[in-house]
Amino acid sequence: RELLAFRKRHPSLRRTRFLTGQADRSGCKDVAWFHPSGVEMTDASWADPNATTIGMLLCGPAVRDLRNDGAIEQDTSLLIVFAGRRPEPFLLPDAPDGASWRVAFATDRKERGELLVPGSILDVDVDGVVALEAV
Repeated sequence: RELLAFRKRHPSLRRTRFLTGQADRSGCKDVAWFHPSGVEMTDASWADPNATTIGMLLCGPAVRDLRNDGAIEQDTSLLIVFAGRRPEPFLLPDAPDGASWRVAFATDRKERGELLVPGSILDVDVDGVVALEAV
């Protein structure tokens, strides 16, 4: 239920157009993929056979979808997926406009609603998924 409610609250997860990875005028990409070190994935990162964690940043200001009332969506989310056998730290990237991150959903013991600042370390548990929203 929590995951469905999260999806319903975040239009960036219900897009009507394909993600491109292209930046808008502000430099915000509609989708960016992050390494646990907090930087965007490189070709070497993608090819690393030992990689077990990835973050997907959906940047609201770069979304070109419109709401039913014609307004542009401004929703930003960071999804972190971990498929390893040992917990792994994930350095949180910057959120657009200097926002903080709030835990919206987690498969482990993380407190929903907990505020996290960019640059802090989030410990992702074994086979964990964490969804953060920019606030």
